[in-house]
Amino acid sequence: MSQATEALLFNGVPLLVLAAAYAVVAGAVLPVHWRERARAHPLDWAVVLVFPAISLAAGIFGALVLAERRPFGGHTWLSLVAILVALLPAVLLLARWRDRAFVVGGIGRTREAEERVSTRDRELVAVAEISTALGRAHDLVEVARPLVRQVISLLDVGFVGVTMVTEQGDEAFGLYGELDGTTADWWEDIRVDLRTEPSGIASAVFDAAPVTVYDVESSPLVSPRLVQQVGAESGAWIPLIAEERVIGVLVVASTHGKRAFAADELALLQAVAAESALAFERLRSSAALTDALEREQRVADILRRIRAERDPEAIERVAREELRRALRLDAIEITPDGVRPERGTPLDPGEQFLVDTVEHEVASTLETARLLSVNERRLQQQAALLHAAQVVTSELEIEAVLQRLVEEVTKLLEADAADCYLLDDERGVLRCAAVHGFDPGLVGFEFIPELGVAGAALEQSRPVSAEDYQALAAPVPHDAYKGFARALVAPMVWAGETRGVLGIGLRDSSRSFSRADIELLEAFASLASLAIRNAESYAERSRQARVQRGFYRIASLLGEPLSLAETHDAAAQAAAEALGGDFAAVLVQSPGGLVVAGSHALPDDVRALELPRALVETASDGHLLAASRIADDDRFDARWQQAPFASVLAIPVPGDGGLVLVFFERERTFSRDDLELAQQVAGAARGAVDRSRLFEAERTARSLSQQLARTGSLLATELDPVAVLEAVVTEAMTLLEVDTAALAALEGDELVVTAAVGDGAEAALGARSPSTGWVAGDVVQSRAPVAYEDATAKDGLIESDAL
Repeated sequence: MSQATEALLFNGVPLLVLAAAYAVVAGAVLPVHWRERARAHPLDWAVVLVFPAISLAAGIFGALVLAERRPFGGHTWLSLVAILVALLPAVLLLARWRDRAFVVGGIGRTREAEERVSTRDRELVAVAEISTALGRAHDLVEVARPLVRQVISLLDVGFVGVTMVTEQGDEAFGLYGELDGTTADWWEDIRVDLRTEPSGIASAVFDAAPVTVYDVESSPLVSPRLVQQVGAESGAWIPLIAEERVIGVLVVASTHGKRAFAADELALLQAVAAESALAFERLRSSAALTDALEREQRVADILRRIRAERDPEAIERVAREELRRALRLDAIEITPDGVRPERGTPLDPGEQFLVDTVEHEVASTLETARLLSVNERRLQQQAALLHAAQVVTSELEIEAVLQRLVEEVTKLLEADAADCYLLDDERGVLRCAAVHGFDPGLVGFEFIPELGVAGAALEQSRPVSAEDYQALAAPVPHDAYKGFARALVAPMVWAGETRGVLGIGLRDSSRSFSRADIELLEAFASLASLAIRNAESYAERSRQARVQRGFYRIASLLGEPLSLAETHDAAAQAAAEALGGDFAAVLVQSPGGLVVAGSHALPDDVRALELPRALVETASDGHLLAASRIADDDRFDARWQQAPFASVLAIPVPGDGGLVLVFFERERTFSRDDLELAQQVAGAARGAVDRSRLFEAERTARSLSQQLARTGSLLATELDPVAVLEAVVTEAMTLLEVDTAALAALEGDELVVTAAVGDGAEAALGARSPSTGWVAGDVVQSRAPVAYEDATAKDGLIESDAL
């Protein structure tokens, strides 16, 4: 083969193939590079243009070889090797046809990669610095300050601030901000209503995504108020997100011209915002935990103080004081519906939780206090009932028993007053037997059973209360009950028999009677009925004992020889004991009227009282006289009404017109049995007096016979007439137990005293008086003994006698 043919086949044709291959590569790469021309670097153009340049050069050299028919450079085979080597890159490119885009833009992509690496490094550095600063932060401001300064250094903006969102998510408040390198103190006072006020902060919160505005002055998304205060021209708002909740917003504003925030800048802001959000959440969680612990301590302290009280008023007072101090409240009101705090600023959830907890505890403690009060009151009631039962069994006097019962029921039911009325079926009245809280003068007051609350209680046979006592149609007619607002009355029933009523009264209209009050008063009424029954039984047994003692004393009088004076005294004592009197007197008829012949414990001032006409008539007509209230009885004069006794029972002694008076220091109502007993006492006293009179007559007769026998013996042995007369007079004075005795002999029409013994005897010897005088005339004319009970009662009687 010739050299020309070799040159054509092994140099010319391969060069044309090489030119065609690079032309194909250039045709594939240039369109791709053209589309990426905005990002293309000049060096990328230099690389891309290599392919068409090689294609053009290979084509030129191939045409020269074909035209000259001689090898390229004079060396066929070396040229062929060079052509094949130059063809290899084109073949490889054509073989990787799908990856042809990677041939172009490598410089741009490299620079972008380097820039991304640089940005990432900046982010990492910024995040690292933020993390370091946040790790030493102890409060929210210490977290916000390094965040703001880091953003300012990264973006070189005029203002950066941090706002926090409330737990309710309806408001944002400024935390920390810097404007032109200085702290913006006014930022802390910023408040943004997220629901009603349009702002970039609200948009970032509700979108949970960054918000950027190039021209804030014309944008409706931002707050004109904040724009004016910051002086912003462009802005970006980055939400601080923690646990899928926006807790705050990072506010970035350009104050020296409008600017667009690039994606990498927003990414950088999001990175530092995310790191800061974790720190904010950590501090907020720590603060919340601290607040929770403090709140729990406050709650525990408040609950401890509340639980230490048992009085409802003290419980509410402690709760008010503690809540007012813990929450700095302006006012607080505790009602049955709950706790109502008042403060200028609303309560946060933690504070509201404290209020709710205290409210629940107050309600629980009040209920506990109520139950304790109920139990305590029940214990007091049981103790009072036990005490009342002990009183019933220990006291046997009905007045003392009822007085103790009204005192106990007043104290236990916390009433203002209490009274007890006994029912007198025979007279058809209710009589006041005991009071407490009323005027003691009410005791003894009587009214018909149909009046007042007592009438309703007796009619219905159950406790009855009056909610408006003053509005009763038929109240009890006594001034002591005026001023009472409420009344509760229970009947006293024993063995189906109504004995009276027990009642309590309240002056405070705001208080009402509970079911427990009614049951307790009913129990006291039952005890009162039992007390009355026991007292009546005791009174009956005591009365029987007194009667037995009285009749025993009278029987003793009948069985013993007693003088008439001793009999009168014994009869007075027997009457007092039998009828339960405090002192007594026996009055007998005398020429001057009724006189005291015997007594038992009779005071001198009572002995000196002049008998009223009613008692004199009682002695004469033989009818009993019973006066239960001397002070109100017009049958007695003022001296008797003021005397030291309240009641009197006058018992006429049949036969001789005598009278037994039994006096009672306390008022006494006389029953039919008392009157019958009095008549029996009068009959027994009459028998004792008659027997004593017989005894006195027998003793006087025996003494007289003895004296006469002694006098006869003396006269039989004495011969001196004067001595005989003196002996007769002396014996007469001794026999008759008188103070003076005289013997007068009739000489003509005159009586001459011949013997006298006793007071004035010497002056009377030899005295003469006419036989027709008063005393002598009666004896001479009647030729019988004459006696004068009261010598001073008749004028001239003393002057007519020598003595």
